[in-house]
Amino acid sequence: MKKIVITGSTGYIGSYLCSILKDQGYIIALSRNINENYECDVLIHAAGRTPSTIKKDEGHEAQYRESNIELVKHVSRKVKARLVINLSTTAVYEGVGQKKISETDLTNPCGVYAFSKLKGERILNNEFANILHLRLPVVIGAGMKDNFLTRMTASIHQDNEVRLYNADYPYNNIISLSELGFLICQIIKSNFQGISYLNVCADDEMTLYEIAVQIGKVLGKKVDIHSLGYRDAANYLSNKKIKTQLKLGKIVSVSDCIESYALSFLK
Repeated sequence: MKKIVITGSTGYIGSYLCSILKDQGYIIALSRNINENYECDVLIHAAGRTPSTIKKDEGHEAQYRESNIELVKHVSRKVKARLVINLSTTAVYEGVGQKKISETDLTNPCGVYAFSKLKGERILNNEFANILHLRLPVVIGAGMKDNFLTRMTASIHQDNEVRLYNADYPYNNIISLSELGFLICQIIKSNFQGISYLNVCADDEMTLYEIAVQIGKVLGKKVDIHSLGYRDAANYLSNKKIKTQLKLGKIVSVSDCIESYALSFLK
């Protein structure tokens, strides 16, 4: 059995991975405080700070630096791994513009969060030979933190106006927690070598307007949508590379992700 170290094991994604990877290998679950040295077959770096976990009463830039840059340096010193799976973000593409974004597009982080995650990727590249950077979208599932989807759904449920940027642009920057877990299981089974970046996102695409309407149908609500115009966002991505690398025919669709989340909201 493979020895798998998971950082951020008490977090939203990390705790889920700990629960589903028990059959894949011997799990060493670590939080942010790593005092011992470890050697393993696979390191899944799931620790970090995101916009939904930021502490509102403290400086955002300092929190991102501590959790997404300094912690990565510390993990690199404490853990030796044959393969690293780093959970990064599609936000590193924020300033690329409204297009279907692939891994060959240049990154252009606009905010402190995206910059800190990109910096973390580069630190890991200097320390490990075999790394897969999974650039994650909105990951939906039980225990999901505050994000645009939770706010949109709450507004629809409460019969409030839904205010959307990029309402008519294609969107697939979403994945279910269970699908992410499946993809990581497939990566662990593979014999990957080298350094690579993989966009993780749903198949197909919908507009945010269509997503709001679908949520409204599931909740039995009429949806009042107000468009706020356009702003830079990495909302439409290609997942061709991850499907090719893992030999997958398809990944969960945007519509299935949205319906599953909306139904869970009713429970």
